[in-house]
Amino acid sequence: MAARFSSRVAIAVGLFVLLACVFDGAAQAQSTFGPETYVREGRKTRVTRTFGLGSTSVPFTLTLINGNADGSLRFRKGTLSLNGEVILSTGVLNRKFASLTVAIHPGPQNDLKLTMKGGDPGSFVTVAIEPTAGTVLNDPSSQEAVGFPGGVVVDQTRHRAYISDRHYDSVFEFDIASATITRRFAGLDGDSTLGNGATTGIAFNPSTRTIVAVNQGMALSPGGVAPPGSLALIGLDGGSVTTEVLIGSQGETHPYFVAVNPANNTVAFNALYSQNSRRAYFMNVASGAMRIRDESVVLTGVAINPVTNRFVFAGADDASPVLIVYDGLSPFRRVRKIASTARAGTTFDRLAINTATNIAVAVNQGERAVFLFDLADGAEIARIPILVGNVLEPGADVAVNPETNTAVVTSRYLDRVTVIDLATKLVTAEIPLPVGARPLGVDIDRESNRAVVTENGFSSSIRNGSIFVVQLPRP
Repeated sequence: MAARFSSRVAIAVGLFVLLACVFDGAAQAQSTFGPETYVREGRKTRVTRTFGLGSTSVPFTLTLINGNADGSLRFRKGTLSLNGEVILSTGVLNRKFASLTVAIHPGPQNDLKLTMKGGDPGSFVTVAIEPTAGTVLNDPSSQEAVGFPGGVVVDQTRHRAYISDRHYDSVFEFDIASATITRRFAGLDGDSTLGNGATTGIAFNPSTRTIVAVNQGMALSPGGVAPPGSLALIGLDGGSVTTEVLIGSQGETHPYFVAVNPANNTVAFNALYSQNSRRAYFMNVASGAMRIRDESVVLTGVAINPVTNRFVFAGADDASPVLIVYDGLSPFRRVRKIASTARAGTTFDRLAINTATNIAVAVNQGERAVFLFDLADGAEIARIPILVGNVLEPGADVAVNPETNTAVVTSRYLDRVTVIDLATKLVTAEIPLPVGARPLGVDIDRESNRAVVTENGFSSSIRNGSIFVVQLPRP
């Protein structure tokens, strides 16, 4: 996109000489706006642009290029707003960035306002608005035997995704390059009855090449009793499956989400129901030894930073939701609790950690926002508004690519994927999915920068769910 704009810069510079005044113009209703280039001369330049768009039912992307590719003729700082809402503030719109991309929601008629300050005389920017391209790489309509797919985890070495399926009590192996299912590991709850295990949480241990999947045990038996939860271990090299039922001195445990520390082959998970929902569980996979830490809040998710050897749980009660950090090594000491500014009564649906920066990214559908936390300092550092689906029904996920410093967020009942640049803290794209898609889980193949998205709703309300491969933009 940047290359296409730059080819027009030389011509456009001479067309828009704007001093400290206001330029008003109108464009015909169309599917795109620009590229248009605005030149700063004098101390401050203000630009107002009025334009129409023919259709606004699809997501749009605004791209701004500051000066030349070699860094010359960039203005020092400025702001850009659309229909009265600040899209780019001086914190990001400055000479440090060669280009910025942000997802926007324009109307049929729009007012764009740009302010430019400082920099060399003749500094300029180029602005363009266009529909966000759909980058789904596969047609999942022919996929079979996928029931209700949920959690996703990627083997970054072999570029395979592993997907939990709560309807079939199974995990699917999915080749990302060919977008095909290559293996299915079934009966993870220890029996052949479909759905009574409800396989949900999933994690991958690269040290042992083992998949860890947890089964809620939520479906009722004929006697009206929920079977106990369990933990399944899948040996990827040999294809072995072993299941450990979670019944002990603490009673039945129904796990939900899980993370694994490859340094010591220990898993951490949260659980459902009663007092168990306020407990953090740590289990040595080799020995089966369990350690439980009681908390005062309901735990709603868990992640691991293997670089720092620390697990992070999300928790919520009648007060604002929090993050709770534990050592990832025995005896799993509680390190700190991190407060948030999220409203009481809301929860962090899911969280992921950028292992390169030790920043946690937590999705809160009730707040319609993603929250960023510095785990080293123990502080919330940003709140980023996002679009979500039905806030009354849980169903969001988040994944991070440390190599691009971006996060990808899914929200059930919203047929698009949200991409966040963690450096600028901007929503850079809302990538459309096929109409009717209800995304549930997501993870990223870092090398190809492709997201694997599970959903249930695109194919039909009767048949199976689907697995999408989405090409993500690079910052």
